[in-house]
Amino acid sequence: MTDSERTVLVVDDDRAFATLTATHLREALPGVDVEVRVDPRAAAESLGRADAVVSDHEMPAMTGIDLLCVARRRGGDLPFVLFTGCGSAAVREGADAAGATAYVRKHDRDAFDAVVRAVSASLETRVEATP
Repeated sequence: MTDSERTVLVVDDDRAFATLTATHLREALPGVDVEVRVDPRAAAESLGRADAVVSDHEMPAMTGIDLLCVARRRGGDLPFVLFTGCGSAAVREGADAAGATAYVRKHDRDAFDAVVRAVSASLETRVEATP
């Protein structure tokens, strides 16, 4: 699988923040397609085309953990980074219990770098696991 065949789905109801996250990913991971969804229900329909997901937690209609649970129910080990401004222990525990690949708080100084590292590592792992 080449970079151009990989897709990262960014999900955040704040379009400006989703676009900023997507920009960081595109700059750090050239050749990887990055799609933005502001509606988590629309994102749920796109999970089958994604190689990794970066999702906010607090969104209308469903939370990031709800979206993660949808991904896990559909099977597979889709890398899923919960990128949230809600930095509570309960949210982190919920993300871990649901099988999040990584948990990153938006307000951390190196938040975007941490997201890029998590996505990059998970994409590399998926490529290595592909026969």
